Amino acid sequence: MKHTSTKRIGLLTVLALLWLAFVQGANAQVSVTLAWDPSPDTVAGYNVYVGTASGVYGSPINNHLNTTITLTLNSGQTYYFVVTAYDAAGVESLPSNQATFVPPPPQTNAPPVTPSSLTIANSGQLIISAGAVANGTCVLQISSTLTNWKSVATGPTAQPFAFVTPLPGLPVWHYYRALWVSGPADNAGISRALSINNFSPEIVGFVTISAPHSSYTAFANPFVTGDNSVAALLPSMPEGTQLFKYSTGAGYTTNICSGGVWTDGSATLNPGEAGFLYNPSLRNVLMTFAGAILQSTVSNTIPAGYSLVSPMIPLPGAISTFPAQGGDQIQFFEKKKWTTYTYIGNHWALSGPNYNPIVFTPGRAFFITKKTTGVWTQTY
Repeated sequence: MKHTSTKRIGLLTVLALLWLAFVQGANAQVSVTLAWDPSPDTVAGYNVYVGTASGVYGSPINNHLNTTITLTLNSGQTYYFVVTAYDAAGVESLPSNQATFVPPPPQTNAPPVTPSSLTIANSGQLIISAGAVANGTCVLQISSTLTNWKSVATGPTAQPFAFVTPLPGLPVWHYYRALWVSGPADNAGISRALSINNFSPEIVGFVTISAPHSSYTAFANPFVTGDNSVAALLPSMPEGTQLFKYSTGAGYTTNICSGGVWTDGSATLNPGEAGFLYNPSLRNVLMTFAGAILQSTVSNTIPAGYSLVSPMIPLPGAISTFPAQGGDQIQFFEKKKWTTYTYIGNHWALSGPNYNPIVFTPGRAFFITKKTTGVWTQTY
């Protein structure tokens, strides 16, 4: 380049970098923005020079009076830049300082990893785990609603994942899913995984509920586990605990825990089933259920007459999908008293003129007196 003017040019910097595309191989491109301080002298414009060797540049790029320029460059190559100012006669100034840009290596559209199964275990603490996936990274997400999720842990790439949390001491529930990312879990990888919903097939969770002392509790296990028997779900209950299940038309069956063994340990508590438990001890007992939630569309037949039920999927507002008809009545037993809701005018109401919404939480069950048979259908 020929420079004959003493006009000055301000400091040249690489202002911003942004990947334009993620393509296979060496043809990936990047976008780089250059910026410089305007010349303190009167100028007619600026020329930008780009080279792939220090001090060796190609033909000038006329940038007029703009003091920034964005260039699209091939990745895998180091670039060098200088800027000159020119006057009305086309005479250029001395060049600016030389700026250098080394693009990051090209990223590829790696195929998504195959999600691994997610499991949860309760052994005095909760352990959420997944097997290793080749070139895959597990990002564990948590929710209390099954709709709003946030990330809480990231595992090592291509290695098994495990997340351990203490059992909660208060009635609470959480759900977990795994997002599987190709390679390291950087922002770009997470965005790609989210765009294709590359989640684990399972959503697992837990619910802890309290069984008050010297009282009854209507409860449910909302999860699928490897063993949904009473013996597996309630292994350590106070001596003399009674578990009642109700069958419409047949009445109650009673299951008693004595010496740590249930009268009928093979009886089940599957999603949609419910129990009415009497805790004879002088202390409240926390019961924790953990497993996978049902997904897709599920249905539970609610018979006419009196029955004890719970939703099959622990979604917030699950009661809104119940097949209610005018005159149906729901009874909750909590804090040692009964509360009755009647379905009137397309909503559940307590006695009196006011509408009282039912706040339905996971692990909760209720008695229903239904006018006619209905099918409780839920979709997730």
